[in-house]
Amino acid sequence: FLFANKAFMRATGRKDQDLPQFPSDLVITEDKGPLADAVRRYAKGAASSGDMAVRLINEPEEPVSIGIAGIRGIGDAAVLLSLSDSTEEK
Repeated sequence: FLFANKAFMRATGRKDQDLPQFPSDLVITEDKGPLADAVRRYAKGAASSGDMAVRLINEPEEPVSIGIAGIRGIGDAAVLLSLSDSTEEK
């Protein structure tokens, strides 16, 4: 992680904490591997985006949608992550 806005930190339950070292540090054990694989794939591949359902450590019973986008053209390859809370939609 290089940066996270306040809303992302609040949504991941890390409002008063530092950024984690890896995105997979935000999710439950069962979701760590799939999220790490997806981040690697988007970091190495062509500029593209997608999303996947994950369960955050702070809310393991409520899956959230995490958007993953491979970003190119700004120096080193980067990955942009975004969270969508669909609680209201349910």
